Amino acid sequence: MRHRHTLWINALLAISLASLPAAVLANNGNGQAKHSQGNNHGSNKQDKDIDWSDFRLKAKHMGYTGYKPLPPGIAKKLVRGQPLPPGIAKKTVPGNLERLLPYYPGREWRIVGNDLVSVVISTAIVAEIIHDAFD
Repeated sequence: MRHRHTLWINALLAISLASLPAAVLANNGNGQAKHSQGNNHGSNKQDKDIDWSDFRLKAKHMGYTGYKPLPPGIAKKLVRGQPLPPGIAKKTVPGNLERLLPYYPGREWRIVGNDLVSVVISTAIVAEIIHDAFD
């Protein structure tokens, strides 16, 4: 019975991952993420590349620094395309800083350690990680 329950959970996870648009998971690895959705929400940028070094600089000027990095064992478990590890400490991004971030329906930005993480709300799947965003 337990095996069947695990099979169902894995199937649901696979379906939810397959339903994520490719743009959600697009990140070229150097801290630049391409966003190709068309509808802007407020002043958030979606159609342009986000300059994460500029974001880091603005966050620093706003006083959002000093977050401690995750311990190495937990940091290894924070993986794009996987659920947010249970028990991981996450903080809400303050509103004035969140306005600088792209908006994606069904996702939210969280501060995890000194990383910025975009999470799919319904499944807690990590869609994007911006490492060392708050150094």
